[in-house]
Amino acid sequence: VARKNRCAVNLWFQGENRSVRREETMELFPESQYNYTYRDTPKFAGVGFPVLDKGRGNREDWNEVREALVAKGTEVYNKIYESDI
Repeated sequence: VARKNRCAVNLWFQGENRSVRREETMELFPESQYNYTYRDTPKFAGVGFPVLDKGRGNREDWNEVREALVAKGTEVYNKIYESDI
């Protein structure tokens, strides 16, 4: 997600046991190696991986923002896919 002055990769879990599924997934991402924050709503359990303190408002840096988002998103996706959870 690219906000005005920051960007992040977000994962959202919904349905029954969403917090449990999030916790199982987050075991793949030890806090010593990854920076992330939990987000909860009445319908979703989420986690956000901050990428850069730049976003849509930094048009001159858009290539850097795009590349950083794609790299982090691919890293998160591959880690989950390869775990077969």
